[in-house]
Amino acid sequence: MDFSKWALRVGLMLGTCLFVLASLEFFLKALHLPPYPNRCISKLYITDPETGFIFKPGTSDTVSAYEYKTPISINSIGLRDNEPVLDAPNSIFTVGDSFTEGRGVNMDASFPKQIEKNLHQPVVNLGISSIGTREGIILLKRYLKKFKNPPQWIILSFYVGNDFYDNNGSLNGPMNSASNGYLVGQGQSILEEGHLVHVLNEKNDKVYTYQQDKFQPPIRIGLPWLEQKKIYNILANTLYGYKPTRDFFIQKNMAEKPTYGLPVVIPGLFEKSFSWETSPDWKNTQKYLEDFVTICSDVGAKPLLVIIPAVCQLDPSLVKKFPPYRDPSTLEADPSISILTSFAESRSVANINLLTEFRKFAPSDQRKLYYKADTHWTSFGHEMVGKIISDHIKKTEL
Repeated sequence: MDFSKWALRVGLMLGTCLFVLASLEFFLKALHLPPYPNRCISKLYITDPETGFIFKPGTSDTVSAYEYKTPISINSIGLRDNEPVLDAPNSIFTVGDSFTEGRGVNMDASFPKQIEKNLHQPVVNLGISSIGTREGIILLKRYLKKFKNPPQWIILSFYVGNDFYDNNGSLNGPMNSASNGYLVGQGQSILEEGHLVHVLNEKNDKVYTYQQDKFQPPIRIGLPWLEQKKIYNILANTLYGYKPTRDFFIQKNMAEKPTYGLPVVIPGLFEKSFSWETSPDWKNTQKYLEDFVTICSDVGAKPLLVIIPAVCQLDPSLVKKFPPYRDPSTLEADPSISILTSFAESRSVANINLLTEFRKFAPSDQRKLYYKADTHWTSFGHEMVGKIISDHIKKTEL
């Protein structure tokens, strides 16, 4: 074959590939499709002496991760919610962390707003990311005083993935605080330099740096202009998701060894040998749950405990695909939930075990409940949870 013809064919093939990739990049950006640049910490918070931090009323920001980009607006009383009607009758309060707040979805797609739509009752969303049950109870007491009428229902969401840990860690006070509008750990502060957000410790040493509104691909090739392209990040994340290719790039110093993965497993939490009855995680959690039951009784509201599973409880195979690479056969998903349901039943508190509910779904639908690269629910997940809770309330009211 003539060399010039061969070179022409190769050139045409490469040109076609580049054109296709450039077109895909253009359409991904034009249609605002994922992946999205990282903006995992938002400037929405102020310090609070009791909870460590709360939303700052009237603020707004955007949170984005690989699979989602969502605006967050805080109303005049410090909630991610519509402006409140303080004398609304027959309302429902929802209390919890990022799942209740609706991290990763638009406000109207969050399960509290889905309940509001399904039941045609006002729902007040007290959810805020990174709080535990202790902080949720404090906020509940605070907001009950702001509304003229007590709620008909109070829904407490409990995320098994880290609420036990948070409740133990916050025994002597809040674990987190706010600095310059950002959420930080106690004793930490924030230094902003352009798109860089540095987290400083008490000695003002940098402990971590976030690159706001920038892609942070897991595989680095030394070409920043290319690493900020959506197509490159799709390819890099796909390759990094497979252990053989991930290990190859780690050996070539083009990627870092991950320290944790998708299924955030608190050490020991799901181990078969874990003793729940003697665990301080449970003892402190039990105290806060008792407070929840008492508050509901005092204001005449019906309590509902919603137990949220970690994604690895729904799909145990994930624990051997991501750090710390646990053997699924050494783990048990249900004891961490059964101790919560046993507590609720002993106090005559209605409860919903979402792990049981999710297992009723077809495998294809189970995979759609959670984001693939995040521990939170998708819009589909929130819609399903809103329906499950709404159906429970309807059935109870009959």
